[in-house]
Amino acid sequence: MTHDIIQPRDYQHRDIEALWEPSKVMNIIYGTGLGKTFVALALASLWHKRGRFKHVILVTTTTALQQQFQEYARRRYRFRGEIHEILPIEIGTASTLKAYLQVACSSRAMVVTYQVMIAVEAEIHRLIALGTIRPDDILIVLDEGHRVFNPLIESADEEDVSAEIRQKSSRAAYGFRRAGISQLRLTATPFRTDN
Repeated sequence: MTHDIIQPRDYQHRDIEALWEPSKVMNIIYGTGLGKTFVALALASLWHKRGRFKHVILVTTTTALQQQFQEYARRRYRFRGEIHEILPIEIGTASTLKAYLQVACSSRAMVVTYQVMIAVEAEIHRLIALGTIRPDDILIVLDEGHRVFNPLIESADEEDVSAEIRQKSSRAAYGFRRAGISQLRLTATPFRTDN
């Protein structure tokens, strides 16, 4: 296991401090390559360690990005003069995400694609309704968060699969927000709606 120690840049450190106490909807907006993934994972790890969230679900657009998130879990970082570990990350499918949510408090995060998030949405709402999980115990980190900023995305062309996924992702994220699940959205293009 690699143990690279990341020293946050000044702006990353400021944002980690600013988001020390999470709210229901948070946004990290940095340009491409400026460290959104690191800040999100550092925050999720700190919040999980403090007991704020028992389940951390990371949502990405591709399997390649799932692997990128998992690579970050092999690193440590310096914050407030201490070395911290990033929460271990498991790549998930619909069935492994459902099983993950049945555990009272997981010791790892789960990274899934938007398609998996869409497939499991009804199950998450069912588990909340049954009292198996509490909305306050879940954090959903949405990579490429501009895809879900608008819950009322116009109807997609039936031929355009990615537009359909964007539309369903937006509705799912909006449903999670209405259920009281915290969301941390990452984007370099907050006003972009085409993809």
